[in-house]
Amino acid sequence: MARQQPPFGRGVVSWTNVWRRACRDDEEKLRDRYPEHDDYSATNMHSLRGLALGQAAELESALGEIIRTLDPSAKLDKQTAGQRLRWVEKLVDIDDWAWELEAIEKAVKTRNRLAHNEIQIGSVWRDYATGDGGEFVPVISLLGQVDYDESDLLSDLSLMQHATLMAIEILRSQLGGT
Repeated sequence: MARQQPPFGRGVVSWTNVWRRACRDDEEKLRDRYPEHDDYSATNMHSLRGLALGQAAELESALGEIIRTLDPSAKLDKQTAGQRLRWVEKLVDIDDWAWELEAIEKAVKTRNRLAHNEIQIGSVWRDYATGDGGEFVPVISLLGQVDYDESDLLSDLSLMQHATLMAIEILRSQLGGT
C-alpha cells in the first residue's frame, strides 16, 4: 500500500491556511476575520511543542509503568496522564513523594496547555530601505492568548524531562532501587 503524503506538505499548517488553500473561493470572507497565518515563522515553535508533547507521552508511559508495577492487574487503556497521576498518588505514600508528584502535576498541566492551544505569530509590514516593496516581519508569538516564545517552549521541554526523571525515581524506589 502506498504511503499517503501530507496534502499541505511536511509541516504544521494553521487551520485558517488549510481553509484558504482548500476553499479558495472563500478568501474574501476570510481576509478580515482570519488574517493569513505565518506558518513558516511558527515552524520552530511547533517543533519545540512537538518535542515537549513527545516527552509528555514518555512521562505518561512512566506513570503507567509505576501503576503496573504496584498493581499488575491494572488496565491502562484509556487513562490520561492526569488520571494516571491520580492513580499513582493512591498507590504511593504521598508524603514521601510530594515534591516529585507536584513537579509531575505541573508538567501534566503544561502538557494540556501545549496540546490544546494554538500557536499564533503576529507580524508587521516593514518596507525595504530601497523603497521597492517590503515584507511581513514576525514581532510576537502567542500560545492561546498568552505571549509565548521559543524560550518558553524550551522551558516546557525541560519541565517534561525533569518530570519524567521524577517518575523514574518513584518507579526505581518501587522496584527496590536506590
